[in-house]
Amino acid sequence: MNRSCADRIALIGFNVYPADAAHELRTPLAVIQAQIEVLLRGREPLSAKTKTGLVSMLEETKSLTDMTRDLLLVARQNGAVPSKSLEAILLAALVVEVVESLSLMIHERDMHVTVEERSDLVVSADREGLRRIFMNVIVNALKYTPAHGQVRIAFQEDGSRVCVSVKDTGQGISKEHLPHVFERFYKADNARQSTGTGLGLSIVKELVESYGGSISIQSQIGRGTAVIMKFKRA
Repeated sequence: MNRSCADRIALIGFNVYPADAAHELRTPLAVIQAQIEVLLRGREPLSAKTKTGLVSMLEETKSLTDMTRDLLLVARQNGAVPSKSLEAILLAALVVEVVESLSLMIHERDMHVTVEERSDLVVSADREGLRRIFMNVIVNALKYTPAHGQVRIAFQEDGSRVCVSVKDTGQGISKEHLPHVFERFYKADNARQSTGTGLGLSIVKELVESYGGSISIQSQIGRGTAVIMKFKRA
């Protein structure tokens, strides 16, 4: 028997792990999002007030959906969900796939995104996790860089490791916040506030380290931000 949304929410407070809670919430959130989208696309004309309210509800639903996905990844890193087996992945090709999937966002913001061409760099990771790493980092770069800005993704060999840098020309992060950007649920000052969960970079760090890699961040207000990741070569 299918549980109601109320049943699912009630479960969260009674011996339910984050992974279980996230799984329980995914279905009702997907239903809510689909219903709102149907209303917005409907033939019946909507008042400006109703349309604004529906759009706001849709954005909040998407934020909750993002949070459930992030909670599942956190649970996986904590061992609550079995992690997937590692495989050899062409790094630059995967990054290009991620950038292409963000083409609409890039176009809307009139951003210039470049990915260095490299066909010889292979790392050991699971594809889903690696995609999530670059999706989070690149989306952050796009969100916090003004329209017409630039994001450059480059690769460098460092012995047995591959170094990847994602550099933007955005607004940057103030010095006092840099030591905390990888903490769970941490959000920096108002310059980088958003509707996000505050889990993105902490998940990126945990995923990178789970592959035996490392991550660091450099930033200056008004000069942009660089995220540098190192992965083991396969």
